[in-house]
Amino acid sequence: VGLGGGLDATNVVNPVVSVITTVDYDHMGILGNTLRDIAFEKAGIIKPGVPVVTGEVKREPLEVIERISRDMGSDLSMLERDFFYCDPRLSLNSNSFTYRGYRRVEGITIKMNGRHQIDNASVALRVLEVLDEFDENAVRKALKELVHPGRFETVEYSGKTVVLDGAHNPAGMGKLTLSMRDYFSDSEIVGVMGMLDDKDRESMVEKIHAILSKVYVTKPKSHRSESFQDVCDMFRARRVPCELEERPWTAFEKAVSDPADVVLVAGSLYLVGEIRMMLIEGRVVEEWTI
Repeated sequence: VGLGGGLDATNVVNPVVSVITTVDYDHMGILGNTLRDIAFEKAGIIKPGVPVVTGEVKREPLEVIERISRDMGSDLSMLERDFFYCDPRLSLNSNSFTYRGYRRVEGITIKMNGRHQIDNASVALRVLEVLDEFDENAVRKALKELVHPGRFETVEYSGKTVVLDGAHNPAGMGKLTLSMRDYFSDSEIVGVMGMLDDKDRESMVEKIHAILSKVYVTKPKSHRSESFQDVCDMFRARRVPCELEERPWTAFEKAVSDPADVVLVAGSLYLVGEIRMMLIEGRVVEEWTI
């Protein structure tokens, strides 16, 4: 769905299976301030008698999902109870794992990076099992080739490895930090960061600051980023050198000229979208000229 669950416009659809990947803090002004509240809203996609698959493992949201599934008479499949993965091996753009559900499938390769993407892939495989649409050859081919633009996407540019990640809330930034440590533990990393005013910026900075040698803070092209300069103060308060540059591409070019091995662009999908468009197509479309 676009945002939430019960109140989302897509909820007019009657699904063949309802999938809740994970529940975490975001859009609290709409979804609620606790994980139970947010889980209740997400669980609004559960329909009577329609099976449910979730990758959530935290107790509080799981209790809500379990209760509503039971009330709806919907069979619930839970990660780490009904289906699992094991033997995860992380290598940039070529990760592998073994899936265990109704069947065991060894040596699945997934191009998308991050432990959380193995969680997501396992959820997707369980959905196929629930629907009795599991074709092992098709599954292997799909996961090996699947890409998710702007989600721990790597691009080589001017001799540097650029990581583009649309993490824009504390949970996403925490997963991004873990992934950067998994894949670039021996590399110096410089950041290009832009965060919207209505996000929990302090918590995001707290998650990511320790892995960055320097940060260039910029302004995502959105009316919701008028106080972008405050993000620089948040990094400086944590003793991370920070430079302000309002123009995203200029900030990116400055980061590329830094001696660091890796340039990380994160904090907003608006920011990642603009930088990615320049990197891939060498242009800025009208969407990014606000």
